[in-house]
Amino acid sequence: MFPALVFEGACVRLEPLALRHLPGLSAAASGPRDTYALTWVPEGEPAMLRYVEEALALRESGAAMPFATIQRATGRAIGSTRFFTRRSRPTRSRSAGPGWRPTRSARR
Repeated sequence: MFPALVFEGACVRLEPLALRHLPGLSAAASGPRDTYALTWVPEGEPAMLRYVEEALALRESGAAMPFATIQRATGRAIGSTRFFTRRSRPTRSRSAGPGWRPTRSARR
């Protein structure tokens, strides 16, 4: 298990992903999907629940560090990203995993 890291920037904060982020993530993913061509984004609450549960299982196993992307101005979860650990990648380096946020949040 990883320590609870938080990364804060001018517009967003990355905080450890938790089940409490489900409503915000479901709402964020419910808008136009035309910018999600390069990554899979869960559609609907059941799919989002599976996505979060799988990410939490990866964190528990030590394979990844999943984060919710929080819009600082509103405090809402607007996306998700994760970092994979050396143990989960044969290249022995850390790498960013799947991440997404709706286009409309990029302008705020």
